[in-house]
Amino acid sequence: MTEHLSKDQETLLVALARFPRGTNWYKLGRVVLGRLDSPGSWNDDLRGLKAGGYIVEQDVEGETLPQLDLTESGKALARSLIDTRRESRVRAS
Repeated sequence: MTEHLSKDQETLLVALARFPRGTNWYKLGRVVLGRLDSPGSWNDDLRGLKAGGYIVEQDVEGETLPQLDLTESGKALARSLIDTRRESRVRAS
């Protein structure tokens, strides 16, 4: 885990990375809420990721909810987290 992100924030970043064209908070929540340690604070976790410059929120024409996308630094961190998790699974095998 990185020093400045919670485990739940890492989970959110990795999940969002699996949506190459972004997604909205509702769809992201359906994917991750059951995997978070503190699902009640997930909105605060998203705000922290936005404040940290890892995700951006954009309005999309014709959509009710804004879209969440990873920034370049968010993509790099998500890739690093995915690689670290993959290496951990290999070592555990």
